[in-house]
Amino acid sequence: MSLYLGAVKQGFVRLFNQPRLSLPLISTLGLTLASVLTVVAIANTLLIQPLPDIRDETNLYSVGVTLEISDDITVPFLSELRRVAHLSESFSPELSWGQIQVGGGNVEINARQYGVTRLVSAMGTPELLGLDLILGQTSQAEGAEQGVWISKSLWNSAFAERENALHATLRIGGEERPVLGVLADLKSVDFGNVSRDGYQQVWLFGDLQQALTQPEGLDLGARGLTFVRGAADILPSEQALVSWFSRYVESEVTNERARDFLMSKQLTAEIQPVRDAFMGDSRMLVLALLIAMFSLLVMACLNLFNMFIAHYQGRNKEFSIQLCMGAPVQRLRNLIFVENLPMFVFATLLGLLSASWLIRLLPLLAEDSLPLLEHIKLDSNSVLIGIGIVFIVNALFSFVALLHVDRVALTDSLNSSGKGTPSQHNQGLGRVLMVFQLVLACLLLTASLISAKQSFDNVYRDLGFDLPNAFEVALEYKDEQWQQSLDSYEAYVGSELYLLRKNMAERLEALEGRVINVAHLPLRVNVEINAYPDPDTQETRTVIIASWSEGIFTEFGIELLAGRNLREDDQTTNNIVVDKRLAVERFGSQGWQDIVGKQLKLGQDPDDVATVVGVVGSIVPVLGIDMNLNLPTLYNFRQRAGSRLSMVVVMPEGETLSEESLTPLLTGLDARLENVSVDSIQQRWRDMTQSTRLNMYVVLSVAILTLILAVIGVSGLSQMTAAQKRYEMAVRMATGAKQLGLLRLLLKDASLMLSLGLVLGFVASVCGYQYMASQVEQLPAFAWPVSIIVALVLAVAMLVSVVIPSWRTIQSDPMKVLREL
Repeated sequence: MSLYLGAVKQGFVRLFNQPRLSLPLISTLGLTLASVLTVVAIANTLLIQPLPDIRDETNLYSVGVTLEISDDITVPFLSELRRVAHLSESFSPELSWGQIQVGGGNVEINARQYGVTRLVSAMGTPELLGLDLILGQTSQAEGAEQGVWISKSLWNSAFAERENALHATLRIGGEERPVLGVLADLKSVDFGNVSRDGYQQVWLFGDLQQALTQPEGLDLGARGLTFVRGAADILPSEQALVSWFSRYVESEVTNERARDFLMSKQLTAEIQPVRDAFMGDSRMLVLALLIAMFSLLVMACLNLFNMFIAHYQGRNKEFSIQLCMGAPVQRLRNLIFVENLPMFVFATLLGLLSASWLIRLLPLLAEDSLPLLEHIKLDSNSVLIGIGIVFIVNALFSFVALLHVDRVALTDSLNSSGKGTPSQHNQGLGRVLMVFQLVLACLLLTASLISAKQSFDNVYRDLGFDLPNAFEVALEYKDEQWQQSLDSYEAYVGSELYLLRKNMAERLEALEGRVINVAHLPLRVNVEINAYPDPDTQETRTVIIASWSEGIFTEFGIELLAGRNLREDDQTTNNIVVDKRLAVERFGSQGWQDIVGKQLKLGQDPDDVATVVGVVGSIVPVLGIDMNLNLPTLYNFRQRAGSRLSMVVVMPEGETLSEESLTPLLTGLDARLENVSVDSIQQRWRDMTQSTRLNMYVVLSVAILTLILAVIGVSGLSQMTAAQKRYEMAVRMATGAKQLGLLRLLLKDASLMLSLGLVLGFVASVCGYQYMASQVEQLPAFAWPVSIIVALVLAVAMLVSVVIPSWRTIQSDPMKVLREL
């Protein structure tokens, strides 16, 4: 026992006496361990721990029925309560069904506006999910259709969690509704980018049975989430869902043209556990981070292995004496393990403290890109994993330090002078470990940089338009019936909507900016898509209908390729401007001037014919979603009422707009309008690209850490090799050898290791990444240029890592080195 106590004391003394050994180990292992524990905590919360707000998730599933409108566009079919009600009637009565339609908006409580996520749901859905009822009645109570339920976050911000909230009313959608209950925040459902207001939610409920009495609305595209709870053996199969769709369309859709359109589209049905539906792409990100972090931990340990090998080579005589006195090799390993415990304890503490701070910074770093951020924490399981990792690493270090113990060689070292290269130096093991590290680094760098390149291309792609200092100013409709009536016009010019927008534009002219009388910015969330059968080929054509107003092309830098812009006198005509995608698709030509003046059929009716007066460049209207909306686009004068009355204002650089400054201008525009809101195009771009930018920063960080660890490893091995040959180098220099010749000698010694590592790494990165890409659909395609660049960067970095420590050794005074040795 005294031997082990002495080893522990020696370990503590070594913390201060040998900082070149202790500090690199504590910092490298501790910080790498912090990264691993942070990702482990994320994975534990998102993949393993029960969802915080949903009970019995093992029997809860998400149901999706999706229509493929075109190669690029899919829309959910279960977006109406009536369809879910019919679905519930078609399958086992032992199944319980629920639905949520997600939308954004504002509510007015006590004369104050709150941004909320609006959840229009089937009665009983919160109970189906297992959401806690904090206050009030259940969603199945009598009169639930006339009231609202609010989330705990909204209850806290609007009512300070007072119980008299149940006696309050709020204004939503132009109606006053009583608050009937308070529900826990619904966090474990993917709402998309509907609201940036956290978990401030308002629930509105409808009855499934009453929904069956309503006519089919033929609405597609609304964001709906459908849930079913029941045993796995009675769930409907995907084929059963497809059959239900066919029966529903045949029996419930009375419009023959709409029925034929729906039946002609390819259908995808899916039923999956609610956690899988909630996680989405976050699951792949977490798994990729786990693999990357553990790979970095392996690289860090390989670097420390070489450092430990070099350290214990300097204690050959000590080991020789103990072996000659009869000490077994295993006892020496145990002593090394105990001696290293102080360093590893400090590394563990550093890792745990750093991990806790990293987790605190996650909301700032990831913002809304990762779900359940507030629930991610270091629990006992994460701490045990960290301690276990350090324990295993220490045991491996102790084993590797004496892996090639040779009693004869150690005994011979007692009789040696200690000069020159020791006979037992484990150089072969160090080189093998370094080759393995280079292979791993090459694979990690290739995967990271290919993913980073894809993210960079998606974020900083050419949108086809500029991002000036533009804002979208909007007002909410109080009266939904009036809102719908605004679109009921025979001619847009002179209609109520036309006059309303004209009045709004005149009021906004008081601002210093330029008013553009269109509803949306070019970078927009809401895109109007029109699908119609081609009268010539009967193929379904899909186009984006965009509104035009003077200044939309010039202010946003959309290039006019041929023809002319629209003019005010075109308002009463069918003249349109098309983008080059539509020109190529319909006219099959890139001679843009030849297209001007041609007729374009937009349907089967004789009136569905427009005249092309100009061709403009194509734009990318939406970023950051899986759906590809790079569709052909046409511009005309027609405006829609939309979900809000909105208009675009381009302000001078440095100027901004706020709700407070706009409210006096727009007050009194119409009594049926309320709640001014402003959204800038720069903020919208940041919101749309937030998740992609986070992925890019994460993989770039992994790539940088990988390169740093590889450089440190090769540099450390080169320094160790050069130090072992100090005596030889000093003798050669003393006898007239040139410094460049000695540098070439050291480079030649390291060239085989580096060449082998880089070649094997290049092959492993090519084959390994292509195999991973074949197994994981989310991975981008392999890019040869990236792989070649990785190999070249690694080669240059490794060469520099060898040259610098070798050159420092060569520049030492040979006579001083000989006297020291």
